[in-house]
Amino acid sequence: RPTATVVTWPETARGAPWAFKLRVGNRNGIFGAFSEEVVLFSGVLPSAPAALRVSWTPDGFAVLAWRPPKEVGMPTLNGYQARCSDSIAWLEDGASAGSLTLTLDRRLPVGPARCEVRAVNGVGPGPTTDVSFRVLR
Repeated sequence: RPTATVVTWPETARGAPWAFKLRVGNRNGIFGAFSEEVVLFSGVLPSAPAALRVSWTPDGFAVLAWRPPKEVGMPTLNGYQARCSDSIAWLEDGASAGSLTLTLDRRLPVGPARCEVRAVNGVGPGPTTDVSFRVLR
């Protein structure tokens, strides 16, 4: 019956993020090609992006721009997701970890609108930041 004990040194503080690599060895403690290395980590979600704002392209498409979150969490940032009040789906195209803008793929309907952006890492999506505005045409 396989068992494992993991001891961290120095001791990991309670609530602190942790990460380690695990590889299975044979009964002699020899690592080989029969097992792949697995990375395990506690993970922390990123915080919300900052200063979300909207501008417009000459042909009427909204461009969302933001500053990176204060905390990217653990593991590192994968990218960003955005959506506006006329959609329940999150957009990811063009919103890589290094990109801080996203041009919407459609025109927003005239009237009040709200858009939100969230950062995503290996743990999942973090909290959103949003901006409300009025579409005039």
